[in-house]
Amino acid sequence: MPTHIEFPAGFEPSALRAHFQEGLVTRADDLSINVRLGHFIIGPLHLKYLGAVDVAVADAATNYVYLNNTGALVINQTGFPGSGDHIRLARVNAQGGVICTILDERELMTSGFGVAASAKAGKLIPGSFSGNPKKATVVFSNVYPDTEYTITWGVEAINDKSFLVTFDNKTVTGFTVSLNANNIADFALMTWQTIPIGE
Repeated sequence: MPTHIEFPAGFEPSALRAHFQEGLVTRADDLSINVRLGHFIIGPLHLKYLGAVDVAVADAATNYVYLNNTGALVINQTGFPGSGDHIRLARVNAQGGVICTILDERELMTSGFGVAASAKAGKLIPGSFSGNPKKATVVFSNVYPDTEYTITWGVEAINDKSFLVTFDNKTVTGFTVSLNANNIADFALMTWQTIPIGE
């Protein structure tokens, strides 16, 4: 079965360049992945990750693949760290003994040299939302100097349900997410990432 790689909303696959192969996660076998080598900045560290070959992933689960604050590869089924220095690489979904999808999480990388120090990321679950339409508020632990930052996101839902995600009240301290729906019974998870605009 070929690997299907999904990109976050707003990302143009035509924008891929050779350097963006760094840290790319691909299918190696039915239940294993390869990770390409790359140069990264993780917190104060500038390091070269040598890559990995034929690393096992769990079946019947979403596998979260990232580099931790020492540059070591981590794969778990509980989620990306909610805070602390790390670089997200991919979410790998496996069902029925095979890898079904690989969701590329490297959108925060800049020219293959890592994540900007002021990048932020998090997740929202159904309980995060309230009101009609359902909205959730994201509050940054460290504020931005201005509102010149971009927001990317991904939504996981069941039963082929989709949600029109919009953002309100974008400030230096956070933003509000609207799912533009009152019934979110099929909504499972939303991940978000922000990064300042600029070089």
